[in-house]
Amino acid sequence: MAQTKSVTVTAMPLPESVRISPNMSLTPNEMRLLKEKTGRALNDLIGGDIDDMDAAPDRIQSLVWVQLRRDGWELEWEQAGDVRPEFGEVVPDPTNAGPSPGSSGSAGSGT
Repeated sequence: MAQTKSVTVTAMPLPESVRISPNMSLTPNEMRLLKEKTGRALNDLIGGDIDDMDAAPDRIQSLVWVQLRRDGWELEWEQAGDVRPEFGEVVPDPTNAGPSPGSSGSAGSGT
């Protein structure tokens, strides 16, 4: 009988910080997923008075959570609370570029 080995897979640690655009907007599906993951109303998480410091941690954590998911991380809501936000323009990853805005989907295909 062959001996089986136990393999432990460890996930990469989350980054210490994530860049968030100051004018970031959420898609409807991101809003639904955020509500589903937290079990809380969106107004409690991201709405209300911008100067309400009691709501600020949840608002920032929501933005961090969404940006990390956009960056390809699979994470729980609680994990986003440990990542520091850096507000500024998000620079697109040049290795993950789609077609340029002026090119058609068949560019280079000869069709």
